[in-house]
Amino acid sequence: MRLPLIKDEINKIKENNDFCESINIENEELQFDIYYYRGICNIDFFNEHYYTKINKNNYTSLSKCFPGTIKDLPNNYQETLLYQLSKGNIIFSVNHKYNYFVELSKLNDIKQQQSHIDPTNVFETKNDFNDSAIDNVALITKRLKNNNLVIKHFVIGNKSKTDCYVLLLKEFLNEQYAQDIINKVKNASNDYYLNVNDLNTIFNENSYVPLTFFTSSPNTVISNLINGKVAIILDNTPITTILPTTLSNFSSVKNEINTPKYYSFFNKLFVSIFLIISVFMLGFFISLMSFHTSIFSPIFIANIQLTERGTSFPIFIEILIILFLYDFYRYATSRSPQNYVQSIVIFFGSLVVGQNAIQSGTIGSLIMMITSFAYLSSFAITTNPYLISSINISRLLILLFSYFLGLIGFIFGTILILLYLRSQKMFNKSYLDPFSPVNLKNIYHFFFPKRTDQRGRI
Repeated sequence: MRLPLIKDEINKIKENNDFCESINIENEELQFDIYYYRGICNIDFFNEHYYTKINKNNYTSLSKCFPGTIKDLPNNYQETLLYQLSKGNIIFSVNHKYNYFVELSKLNDIKQQQSHIDPTNVFETKNDFNDSAIDNVALITKRLKNNNLVIKHFVIGNKSKTDCYVLLLKEFLNEQYAQDIINKVKNASNDYYLNVNDLNTIFNENSYVPLTFFTSSPNTVISNLINGKVAIILDNTPITTILPTTLSNFSSVKNEINTPKYYSFFNKLFVSIFLIISVFMLGFFISLMSFHTSIFSPIFIANIQLTERGTSFPIFIEILIILFLYDFYRYATSRSPQNYVQSIVIFFGSLVVGQNAIQSGTIGSLIMMITSFAYLSSFAITTNPYLISSINISRLLILLFSYFLGLIGFIFGTILILLYLRSQKMFNKSYLDPFSPVNLKNIYHFFFPKRTDQRGRI
C-alpha cells in the first residue's frame, strides 16, 4: 500500500476539516506519519506505550507484536480513513510503507450533560454538549462520519482568543450565505467572545426578535446541517448557534425529522395555534370588548359583568396587571435555579397573589383565565427566553392598538407586526419563511419535516 495515496486522502480531508491533525517525526531511522482528530483520541497514551516501543526490528509486523491493539489498516483505506478518524482512532505509518491504526478513542470519556434549553424528547439521547468545543465537535463527527462534513476552525477575540468552529455540509459550502457566515466569523473584531451572546453580536442587528437559534443537542445540530444550515460552536459554552434562522426553527424539538407524520403534523399545528393565541387573542378580545360588544351573545356579556362586579379597574388595566404579575414570576424564578425558589414563587403567585387578587376585587376571574391562557401559550411554542420576550412585546403592542382604536387598531397592529417580521432577513432568508413569501412545498415540510433520505435545502 502506497503512503502517498493515503497522504492524498488525508489532505483531502484536511482541506475542509480543521479538526484533523498530522505529525511527521523520525526515530531510529524510522519515519513516522501520524494522523488523528484533535482532542478525541489519547495521543499521550500512544506516545508513552506504543511509539517508544516501535523499532526497526518490529515495525514491519506491529499487529503481531501488539495483538488486539495495533491493527493493520484495511486495503480499502479510502473508505475507512474518515471512519477511523471519526471514531477517535490514530492512524500511523512507518517508513512510508507499513500502515496501522490504534483504537485509543476518548469519546466515551466526554462529560455528559443534559440540555436545559432544548424541548425534551423521551427518545432523544441525554449526551448533549458540554463546555468544551473539541468535545462538542467530536459528538458531531461521532454521528456524522463522512467526507461531506466541513469543519473550519478560527480563533476569535483580540484578547480572549476563543476557539470557534464553523460546521456545514460540503454540498452547501458554495452557497452565498455559508461563505458570508464564515467571513463574518473570520473577520470578527471584538476583543472578547466568551459566550453565545458575544458571538451573536456579529449577526443580530438591532432587532427585537432573535435572529439566531440556540441548541445544546448534537442531533438537532445534525438535523439543521442536513437541511443546509450552518452551526457555530464556541469554546467554553455548551450552546451551539444555528444560522440562518427563521421563526419556524424555534418550534422544533429534538430528533423530530423522522418522527411519525401524524405526530409532526399535530405538533406543528398546535404550535401554530398557540402562537396565534399568544400574540393576537388578547388584542382581538379587548378590541371587541371596547368598541364592538354587540358581537358577543347576551349570556357571555352577562357572565363577564358578573365576574367583573366589584372590581376596581377596567378590563384593559386588569389584563396589564396580570401580564405584569406573570412576568414578575418568570423573572423571579429565572434568577435562581434552586427548586425551593420556584416552589415559593408558585405558591406565592398562585395561592396568595392570584387568589387574593380575585377575591379582593382587583381582577375578574374570567379575565384572569383568558389572560393566563394567552400568556402561557407562549411557553408551548418555544423554550427560547428571547423569543418569549419578543412575543410579550408583540402582544403588548397589539393590545395597545386594539384598546385605543378597536378592531381597526387590532388589524393595523397585526399588519405592522407581520410586516416587521417579514422585513427581518438574515442572508436573504425571510424570518417568516416559508409562510412569507409563500412556499407551498416548504410549508408542507414544516408540518411534515423532511426525512434524512430526503435531505436538501429548506
